[in-house]
Amino acid sequence: MRLDGIVPGAGQTALSQLAHQSFGTGPAYAYVQGATAVVLLLAANSAFNGFPRLLSFMARNGHAPRVFLRLGERLAFSNGTIALAVGAALLFLAFAGRTAALIPLYAVGVFVAFTFSQAGMAVHWCRREAHWRRSMVLNAGGSALSAIVFVIASVTKFSHGSWVALVLIALIALLTWRIRVHYDAVHGELALRLPGPGSPHRAITPAPLQPALAVHLSPNEDEAARFRGYRAAWGDHLPLEVVDSPYRAVVAPMARYIDALRSQRAGLTVTVILPELIVKHRWHRPLHNGIARRLRRALRRRPGLVITTVPHHLAT
Repeated sequence: MRLDGIVPGAGQTALSQLAHQSFGTGPAYAYVQGATAVVLLLAANSAFNGFPRLLSFMARNGHAPRVFLRLGERLAFSNGTIALAVGAALLFLAFAGRTAALIPLYAVGVFVAFTFSQAGMAVHWCRREAHWRRSMVLNAGGSALSAIVFVIASVTKFSHGSWVALVLIALIALLTWRIRVHYDAVHGELALRLPGPGSPHRAITPAPLQPALAVHLSPNEDEAARFRGYRAAWGDHLPLEVVDSPYRAVVAPMARYIDALRSQRAGLTVTVILPELIVKHRWHRPLHNGIARRLRRALRRRPGLVITTVPHHLAT
């Protein structure tokens, strides 16, 4: 069968033209178009599966806002999904949905991801003790080839829009670095500092007739053990209750815990003391998830509760 005139066009893709010349407009053509749509949907779905999890790893390491660690009701990183959807919509609007303009961005972004993912796997295999050389060579070779394609695509498509992807990548790298710098500064400011031998804090003893209780929500046992170690090093002046929260939820488990505490003694007045970070700059607010504000909104309608906020003003 002879096929003529198949060139990419704005009105019809080359694959659609090929299927149309081969099968006409019958069921076979519809099958090809449907199969192509399914493949494209699966490709888009893979991004929505992987990107939110990647953002959660970055947030865990301090390179993205902590809000991306939060799991939604369906146990998915819904904030990452929303961020990806908003970003995709902005790109679609900025380029008016023209695939010819979006393809250079896609090519550069894909091969940057391939380069660094393969390089990361090569480093991963270097840290293994057995059967690592072959895998390391394969991943290192894949990283090198992806880097070559990335350079070629960036140079040849620079005037067609690849410069936009390069600028975005540089800005995102700068942004993640600045976020990590901020979180490191906050961590240094809030780090536990043990009192010295002559410090008056060693002599502080809580009043036995004034009940107090510290509650810590822990996503896993390792985190709980780490917090207990901090408490033992500082001094266990208050009884500690560790509440398991494997999905990193805070508001609902804490509210349920307080309800269970009050159900034991109906006439008990519970004072909830919430620490709250007060940032120095407005653009730092999205980097902190505002748990104290969310807890206040969830608890203020419950009777028998007194909510006290202890603000800590960050110097950074």
